[in-house]
Amino acid sequence: MVGDLLGRLLNKNDYNSLYYLYDYTRMPADFICGITEYCAQEKKLSMQYIMKTALGLCDDGIDTYEKLEQHLARKEKSKTDIAKLRKLCGMGERELSPKESECVNRWFFTWDMPFELIKTAYEKTVDATGRVQFPYMNTILKSWYESGFKTVEDVKIGDKKESVESSFDADEFFEVALQHSKNRMKE
Repeated sequence: MVGDLLGRLLNKNDYNSLYYLYDYTRMPADFICGITEYCAQEKKLSMQYIMKTALGLCDDGIDTYEKLEQHLARKEKSKTDIAKLRKLCGMGERELSPKESECVNRWFFTWDMPFELIKTAYEKTVDATGRVQFPYMNTILKSWYESGFKTVEDVKIGDKKESVESSFDADEFFEVALQHSKNRMKE
């Protein structure tokens, strides 16, 4: 099976590597095959790369085929979302800077934010600053993450609560003050 996925005959070292993953580290066979299939799709056909990937995923707690499927689906969705973000920000084909990559990985992988939420932060950033600024977007998104906002609707509700809590109606204040003053004069 692994040889079919890699498109070649396996040698003694390849078998030893597979045996190590299966017998010594106790990785399930379907998990090893799933990693091999993923690596083959990525055109990474060396057994050394497959072992490194398998061991790295296990270190991250991804140690069953089901967890691998979830991880790969999330990774694929993030790739799609990152491509949409690049288009939204007008980045073209240029590489992300290290700081931009750090922000993007945090938003999509660490915080697991949906694209629509990041798009909303982009719009707020551009409205406030007139251009794309990842640090500004990061501040917005960090605030939302820490507040537990997971959808655009959560943000809208949070914005309404904030505006109600922080709103100050001068007319209402003066009306109450005037009424209070009149009441004191009657006394």
